[in-house]
Amino acid sequence: MSSTSGVEQQTTKVVGGIKELCDSYDGFILDQFGVLHDGRDALPGAVECLEELRSQGKRLVILSNTSKREDFTMARLPKFGFRRELFDGGVTSGEEGYQHLVQNGLVGGKAVLLGWNGEDSDGLLAALSLDYSSPKEATFLLCHGPDNIVDDTGATRTDTRNTGKVEPYEAVFQAAIERDLPMYNVNPDITVNNPQGGLWHMPGLLAKRYEAMGGRVTYFGKPHKEHYDTAVEKMGLGNDRVVHVGDSLAHDIVGASSAGLDSVFIAGGICGEELGIDAKADKSTFNLSPDALERAFSRENVTPTWTMPLFAL
Repeated sequence: MSSTSGVEQQTTKVVGGIKELCDSYDGFILDQFGVLHDGRDALPGAVECLEELRSQGKRLVILSNTSKREDFTMARLPKFGFRRELFDGGVTSGEEGYQHLVQNGLVGGKAVLLGWNGEDSDGLLAALSLDYSSPKEATFLLCHGPDNIVDDTGATRTDTRNTGKVEPYEAVFQAAIERDLPMYNVNPDITVNNPQGGLWHMPGLLAKRYEAMGGRVTYFGKPHKEHYDTAVEKMGLGNDRVVHVGDSLAHDIVGASSAGLDSVFIAGGICGEELGIDAKADKSTFNLSPDALERAFSRENVTPTWTMPLFAL
């Protein structure tokens, strides 16, 4: 098969598993959530798939929209049953954002933090040593998580992760926009699957609202081309021998297209309910409707090179 990278494609090719692509690619860029695991457990077939790819000498790199730094992200993979040695490295939006802030002299700066509940387990915030401030005193906003607003008065809890309501942030956003404060978004995902069912709303939702209100946002992660370029560099391969595997049409597949890469759309991820694919059900029940796929692709104006139900052999 000749690569379709960079060529406008009208239809996707539905395949049963990754083994059908092994002769076409030497490198696989892999999303995490919805492809390898659900945040709690490895998804069916993913461990075996990675082991087989590695046994064939394939290069494997994680590419993830996570607020976490790279080292922390890679160190957590054994928790899901994936040997760390399977991977050639990882690229995370959190790491890319962290490096940008360091390089631009923002360590120790005055900031309003949009954060997660719980500890900063990966050390990103501790390493930045930010001086949490009000919008009147801050020099930027760091969009790291969807659970709270942290300023000079402490942390104000929100329920945005569960509800998707951004109103608790709008007063802070308006005050920041009046001072033309930039926002740095280190996780551009809008939603992800909640392992217990339903959806969680992610930091990208807040960044989009800030932008819609007139604020300036710098995004790190998918679908931005630079994120993919970094992943390909880690492999040392040409674009024509690399494919990106992801479950988000808006981030993974659009991003791969913009980077000139072929793509594999995992239908049982974030779009699983819409497409009738339950990642944990018996594979014999999978039946991808061409009409349903076309509606999903048309919505994002993108067509993946390949489509399969799960990341499995």
